[in-house]
Amino acid sequence: MTAKYGSKATKLSKFEGRASALLANHTQALFLASLFVWMEILFKLGNSPELQKRLEASVRVELERLRVLQEEKKEMVKKKRLSDAREGEGI
Repeated sequence: MTAKYGSKATKLSKFEGRASALLANHTQALFLASLFVWMEILFKLGNSPELQKRLEASVRVELERLRVLQEEKKEMVKKKRLSDAREGEGI
């Protein structure tokens, strides 16, 4: 990915942990972006408040799941480093 998109992909990779889907599929990104904008406009106009609440609840759940996974990953990296350091010391 970096070979194709250069430092831009590297910066995005640092943020997401991988290359952005926007760089991989422009058509899909444009479609989803326009759908997102359309839904936001409808929600602002008061259309489907129950759908908006369900979507926001789903997003909160997913963000919490991702936060927990990120914390678990950090903890695993920390344990691995500690284990590697102990092996290096011969403990």
